[in-house]
Amino acid sequence: MFMNFHDLTKWQFILLNVLVSAVVSLAVVVLVVSFLDGRLDLDNQPKQNLSGTGTGTSTQTANGSSTESTPAGKAAAQKEQLTLDVGQKGLESVVEVYAKTAAGKQQTGIGFFVSPNEVLVGTDELSSNTVISYQGNAVSAQVIARDDGAGIALLKAELPGNSPKPSPAMLSSSAVELGERVVALGGENGYSILTGNVTGMIPSSSSGAFKNYARIQTDISWTHTPSGAPVFDTDGNAIGIHVASNSNGSYTLLISKDTLRQLEGSAPQNGH
Repeated sequence: MFMNFHDLTKWQFILLNVLVSAVVSLAVVVLVVSFLDGRLDLDNQPKQNLSGTGTGTSTQTANGSSTESTPAGKAAAQKEQLTLDVGQKGLESVVEVYAKTAAGKQQTGIGFFVSPNEVLVGTDELSSNTVISYQGNAVSAQVIARDDGAGIALLKAELPGNSPKPSPAMLSSSAVELGERVVALGGENGYSILTGNVTGMIPSSSSGAFKNYARIQTDISWTHTPSGAPVFDTDGNAIGIHVASNSNGSYTLLISKDTLRQLEGSAPQNGH
């Protein structure tokens, strides 16, 4: 039995309506799924901290490594970098001190430039023929001032013209405070960068070693450091010179910058 033209048009119309309804329904479903997908993606994105506080996130460097950017991580990184900067700058003033003997020269300690031709050292390092060596350039040094009570001395030494020029350490003009972070250059050859804190301010006394001299105590551990090593504040200025440690090296005593400044001032024609 065949449909007439009128019936065929009617069925086509019904089919068209069904198809349109199906397409509209499918489009609605697609839109809903896309919307839900977008919401899920947004929920999975890291939240921006608009208040300026929080724990931060980890970022990627150019070479793909992860760099911690939390406040604690940043503070630790900045402290470490500051220590390295102060230590590296301090190394430009450090010299090795030798005693010249018939058998050659024997290292007795370290010291540091406080002017282009003046070096602060500990008196334990001195001999009748004291030699200082700066970056491989060794020259004889002359004592121009000394304070045996404090255990320190000031040497005059002229480096040759072709020698690298030292970067003299500046003596700090700020008051040293308990808990203050300090950076030292110690070890047997004076090239180890060590850090610690000021743990004590010892006033001068009428008896004992270093009597009549104020001292600074730190918790820097120096087990093999001779006298003469410089200690710096975080601005890179010298606060003292190492003169003694306890038997296990768990703390060190410094003669303060004020005594060092007095010694500099007592030197004849010291050029400051």
